Amino acid sequence: MPLRLARGRQRRNGLAAIIGVLDAKSGLIVGRAIEQLVRLFGSGAMRHLKPLIASDWARTVTIGGAYSHAFPGRAYARVALARPLEDRLFFGGEATHTTDFSTAHGAYQSGVRAAEEVIAALAPSLVEHTGE
Repeated sequence: MPLRLARGRQRRNGLAAIIGVLDAKSGLIVGRAIEQLVRLFGSGAMRHLKPLIASDWARTVTIGGAYSHAFPGRAYARVALARPLEDRLFFGGEATHTTDFSTAHGAYQSGVRAAEEVIAALAPSLVEHTGE
């Protein structure tokens, strides 16, 4: 079962990310993730770790283990994917992130970006309604 610890980038919450791929016979992902966190942060970290949820994207019919990728030389298309349509339809998701595509944190960050774009687009009408 492939499992790696993402290092080198500081996340907003300061936590290391565990990325794992479940194979057909594996329920060991949580144990392996905890082992790596304990190796990284020391045995004292164990008391703070509690498994919450796991998913198996490879077995989720609507996902099929998929993630986005760009053809060579086409990464610029991510900017176009993220572009709002007429300031009425906004797009988020890991495929729209220019540097952290194919990752959960890229999906999260792009969702925050899209939400901020929505707020900015609505701001003028919100000001009109409040009379400010």
